[in-house]
Amino acid sequence: MTGNSTSDRFSSNPFRILEPRAVTLATYERTKLALADTLQIAALRIPDERTGLQATIRDLFKKLAEDRFNLAVVGRFNRGKSSLINAILHTDRLPVGCLPLTATITQIIYGSRERAWITPEGHQQSFEIEMDDLPAYLTATTTRVAEARIELPAPLLRKGFAIVDTPGLGSAIQANSNNTLAYIPEADAVVLVTSYDSPFSEDERELVELAQRYRHRLFFVIAKEDLISASDKLDIDTYFRTQLLGAGISTPEIHSVSVAPGFEASVDRFVSRLTRFLVNEKQVEFLRSTCLRVRSILSASHPEPVEIAKMIETERMAGVLDEADNSTILQESNQTARFTGCSICDRVSERAVAFISTYQYELVTSRSVRETFARMGGFCARHSWQYDVLSSPRASCIAYAEALETLVSRLRPLAPCEPAEIASAVSKVRATPDRCPVCRIFDESERTAIAELAATISGIHEGYSGLCLMHLERVLPLIATTERALRLITDSSDAYGTIADDMRRYVVKLDARRRDYIDGDERNAARRGLTVLAGSQGLNGVSRVS
Repeated sequence: MTGNSTSDRFSSNPFRILEPRAVTLATYERTKLALADTLQIAALRIPDERTGLQATIRDLFKKLAEDRFNLAVVGRFNRGKSSLINAILHTDRLPVGCLPLTATITQIIYGSRERAWITPEGHQQSFEIEMDDLPAYLTATTTRVAEARIELPAPLLRKGFAIVDTPGLGSAIQANSNNTLAYIPEADAVVLVTSYDSPFSEDERELVELAQRYRHRLFFVIAKEDLISASDKLDIDTYFRTQLLGAGISTPEIHSVSVAPGFEASVDRFVSRLTRFLVNEKQVEFLRSTCLRVRSILSASHPEPVEIAKMIETERMAGVLDEADNSTILQESNQTARFTGCSICDRVSERAVAFISTYQYELVTSRSVRETFARMGGFCARHSWQYDVLSSPRASCIAYAEALETLVSRLRPLAPCEPAEIASAVSKVRATPDRCPVCRIFDESERTAIAELAATISGIHEGYSGLCLMHLERVLPLIATTERALRLITDSSDAYGTIADDMRRYVVKLDARRRDYIDGDERNAARRGLTVLAGSQGLNGVSRVS
């Protein structure tokens, strides 16, 4: 395969929109969805018997669906990992002590209230437990728990972090170390917690080298600062930096902390750094780690040429992210225009519904109105069905029985005529939009709404007034200035793109079996997308389903 063929084939690939030093939130979303699309293709072409690879893809789907940044806290047992997490989150829910108490991978995520969930070994489904029972499940004696999940209403977690407490290295229970090392590839960034009483052991060095292999962002925390003098602290800091330099880290980010009373500021400084990292750098780190995992999956699946080409793009993507200036991730300055429905469609359909609702009462109660209705042949096809939705079967029978009788009286005399003559006569008695009273109301309301909206946009255009494609086309020529018209085009494009992203996110979360993560915008994305392209349901004579 030549470089040119790959370039041509993927000239419109979403990966290509990333340029160094220019990672926007929109770019982040679309690249994430492009990665999900690549995974979907790969999953379809991997044999079912390769269960391990299929499970890896499911896990990565879950990660993309949750869009949660996994910050793994690692280190030897009794370094104070759980104590540090408790201090960061202002909680005491993680068990702490001198023994290796954390034996299970424990994910701590945001929740509106405190809850805990346990996933048994060999199971996909989790079950909720009482928070007070959590220590029993997390102790080293528990061997049948694959993963624990804690939900806490902590502000830091609400910003998108999932803090992962891992079993300590170097304990007598080898499975603890194995579980921690096995989790490292799934992390997005790593916090290594060591301590001033014995900084940087050999197994911690191995863990750092493993994290570097996956190009994870590394933070280093030296805990128990309260146990050391100022002069000894300086010596240990120097020693630690030297050891990290020997491990291949030239400019390590080191934080000295203590959870002891009086040292709260040290933890606060570290939390502030994590918060800045989340706001300014999380997107790049998340995409980089995900790209590398997707590339690994594609490499292991012996892909066909199209997957090989996508693997090349994924690798190039990861390289671009490595070059990105993480301190200059672009945040969109304006809130993205949202499309909840076409304002003109909604206005016109509401007027039509109001007219039909009033007219149906007149049809039931007034003989003269029914006679006029019968001569018209009823409503046009579209509004006849809308009338059927809005009225009762009794009202429909009263209104349309006379219309059908009038139709019969007009058709019977045509029997001796030639077929062409009959067809011409039928077209004159059939209800058509030009004779439909609802269509007249509809056209009148639509012209007024289009003119009024164009005048509003031509003046002070504050915010985006959602428009379907049909009404966007009709409003644009009436806008007074090119500048205002271009603003409407830009806002409409942004809104339509957001719907496309919502549609793709819906599919990703559905495929990842994470229905509980589907939000309202994603749930109704299909309806909004169809509204953009075809107008609202009400405009097309279809009653809205609540």
